[in-house]
Amino acid sequence: MSDFHDETYLFVYGTLLKGMPRSAFLYQSNRAEFVGEATIQARLYDTGSFPAAVIPEPDNIKPGDVLHGEVYLLHEPWTVLSTLDTIEGYNAIHPQRSLFQRTTCQAHNGEQSREVQVYIYNQSIDGLKCIESGSYREYVAGKNSEKLNE
Repeated sequence: MSDFHDETYLFVYGTLLKGMPRSAFLYQSNRAEFVGEATIQARLYDTGSFPAAVIPEPDNIKPGDVLHGEVYLLHEPWTVLSTLDTIEGYNAIHPQRSLFQRTTCQAHNGEQSREVQVYIYNQSIDGLKCIESGSYREYVAGKNSEKLNE
């Protein structure tokens, strides 16, 4: 028995974005269908190896807390999310020990809003660089451009 609705959506903001290293996962075996670009209210950080989103506390929200990403409609959500839980280090039995926690939030695209599943970083952000643009794709492009100019 699944706790998912008939239609389960996933918001991705890092290595699962189109053109990023793990993007093929969502397209293998028709696991998901691209719905569109969207934003959620969160802050983005660089851990050195991967991006990490953190949803600020309601009394600590800043105007720039906008995270850019993509929304996918999941086919067989239980199977897809179970695999992603393993990849993202999410432990449903002991969520407090997880690298990321899977949670639900609202994703926005213009006037449209929909409930999505998203993986949120569950470790300390002390010492991590904040990605001010809220766009991992833009951040990676900037880092690659800097390397080319060295």
